Amino acid sequence: MAPRHVVTMSTSQAARGVCVLGTEVVLDTRRSTPRGAASFDVHATPAVTVHVIHSPTTKPTTDSRWPLDPDMEVVVTIDVTSRTVDDNQVRRCSCAQTGENKRNFLGNLRISE
Repeated sequence: MAPRHVVTMSTSQAARGVCVLGTEVVLDTRRSTPRGAASFDVHATPAVTVHVIHSPTTKPTTDSRWPLDPDMEVVVTIDVTSRTVDDNQVRRCSCAQTGENKRNFLGNLRISE
């Protein structure tokens, strides 16, 4: 297993972290979730790989949103060395209860190798 460290994402400012090639960054998905959120999605720049580790019964919805599950982990790895500081990013957004089209920006992680 690759070495890991945890990064807490903030709704007020971008979190910053260093992800060394061959290591994993675990995003803390519990502390920054707004009340009423039912699901989330994750997007990253091309050099970043995002793994959503979940139970076999948890599946993404048809629009690639993941239901909030306390046993779920979001793990980030970087595939190449950064060209500049903060050139690789991960963005996570939460979505309100089913039937509502409200989205809240949950956080942005800027990572460098």
